[in-house]
Amino acid sequence: MRGAITWIFLVGIVGLPYWIVLIPLHDLLLGDELRRQLAHSPALWLTFGSLAAGHFWKGVPLGL
Repeated sequence: MRGAITWIFLVGIVGLPYWIVLIPLHDLLLGDELRRQLAHSPALWLTFGSLAAGHFWKGVPLGL
């Protein structure tokens, strides 16, 4: 029961305002220009890859 209350709190109090702020940015975040830049930018791929690898590296000792 505590897990359900925690989930409702996190989604309702923390997550919902975050998504409300992102609504006006829908066209920018899902636009063709951003997809084109992501597809043709090695620096962005390196940045995203290093972030993912860093999270994985930190999670392995914690037991994922």
